[in-house]
Amino acid sequence: MALLTFTLAQELAPYEIRCCSIAPGLVDTPMAMSIPEAYRKEMLDHVAIACLGTPQEVAHAVSFCVENEFFNGQILEVNGGVFG
Repeated sequence: MALLTFTLAQELAPYEIRCCSIAPGLVDTPMAMSIPEAYRKEMLDHVAIACLGTPQEVAHAVSFCVENEFFNGQILEVNGGVFG
C-alpha cells in the first residue's frame, strides 16, 4: 500500500490531487465482533492502549487527511500503537 500511495501522490500532484491512505487497527464494528473472542483478545495484546478503536476515530483520521492540504503521499496509521 505504501508504494501505491506514494506513486499516486506523485503522479496526481500536477493535477492538484492528493493521495493518502489510512491504515486502521482493530475497530469496534460488527465485522470485528465476528472475530472469535480469543483471537480478538490476542490481537489486542499487541495494542499499546489495549482497546478497540471506534469508527469515529477513523472518521477523524479521514477528516485530517481531507482538511490538511499539505498531507500527501503518506499512510496514516490509526491503530492504538500496535507493536510486535
